[in-house]
Amino acid sequence: MSGRDLPQPAQRSLLKGLELAFAVAGAPLAWLTQINVVYPLTATPCFPGPDRNLAFPQHAQWAFVLAIAAYLVLLALALSATILACRLYKRFSAGRDTSADHFEGSGIGRMRFLAFCGILLGAGFTGFILLNAFSLIVVPPCAI
Repeated sequence: MSGRDLPQPAQRSLLKGLELAFAVAGAPLAWLTQINVVYPLTATPCFPGPDRNLAFPQHAQWAFVLAIAAYLVLLALALSATILACRLYKRFSAGRDTSADHFEGSGIGRMRFLAFCGILLGAGFTGFILLNAFSLIVVPPCAI
């Protein structure tokens, strides 16, 4: 194996930064996508003109099926961001029982804090996505 095959420190640092960015922002972005894409997808057939339909039109059932599929994808994205944040938090917390001198200047404390924020954001926004999916299934789409 040559030296060119091994990841360079800058590449590893970039990959670690991208992992941390996804762990923190993945679930909120999934929720924003749900609000800005899925909600209008299911609401558009209810408002074909100036008056609102009281029932979801039969010709627009594809929108409901597509919304459920989008919820599943977005839920998987939010869960994966949360799981990654948990793993990063454990990785950054390794060796924390010893003296904190080796953390100084390394940025490990900041990364551990961001990973913890990713856990909180991921759990919260995953819950929001689940609640919105539940409301879509339980409440008729044109009644929301």
